Amino acid sequence: MPRNRFGLSRNIPSPVKREVRQRCGFGCVVCGAGIYDYEHFAPEFQHARFHDPNGITLLCPQCHQRKTRRRLSIDTVESANADPVCLRSGFVSEPFDFAVGHPIEVFLGANVFRGCGSLITLGETPVLSIGPPSEVGAPFTLSTFFSDVAGRVTCVIDQNVWRAATENWDIEWSGPRLIVRRGRRDIVLDLTVEPPGRIRIERFYLQFQGRHLRSNAEMLEFSGDGVSWGQMVCMQFNGVGFHLP
Repeated sequence: MPRNRFGLSRNIPSPVKREVRQRCGFGCVVCGAGIYDYEHFAPEFQHARFHDPNGITLLCPQCHQRKTRRRLSIDTVESANADPVCLRSGFVSEPFDFAVGHPIEVFLGANVFRGCGSLITLGETPVLSIGPPSEVGAPFTLSTFFSDVAGRVTCVIDQNVWRAATENWDIEWSGPRLIVRRGRRDIVLDLTVEPPGRIRIERFYLQFQGRHLRSNAEMLEFSGDGVSWGQMVCMQFNGVGFHLP
């Protein structure tokens, strides 16, 4: 693990990372992108003696490279860190990369959906759907939303672009895995993207018009009243999705 001249490792402790994410609004403080690196700026890493969360910020890979190559000034980074764009807008977002011409395959727990337009329909409303390419040379599009148990929307995916509210307690990307928490032990979304055309949603909650869906790594559960629950385990849906009246 590379260390600076004071012997400080680049391995930032998890509590410090979380404090930085929360302060920065879970995205690049300059442009708002949801994929980020942790960047020491006050002081820069080579001069840091410890991992001070107040001297670390979030920069997307592009902005990080601009700073590293001296095309983005420390003054600009400090100004953005003091007023992160995601906190001003109230959300953080980032597009998913689904390949052109490649169907999207969705795993909900251990259940798999292939070739379905409406994967999940609650009442008369599709709440998890895949749309055709908008034009020649465009990919298929995934759209859905997720909520907490009270029905408050925590994250949406709108035509392959995910967007999450900065009022969430924590939003963490780790490689291809996204975890959204409403509280320290309250995970409302845990998904992994696998380009070119697969997404695994291992944990989520969705409440819509009195109907409920929730999932863990093993099963998908559904309820019409939030009290009595049914289960789906290791089912495959090909062409036709799931409908909860």
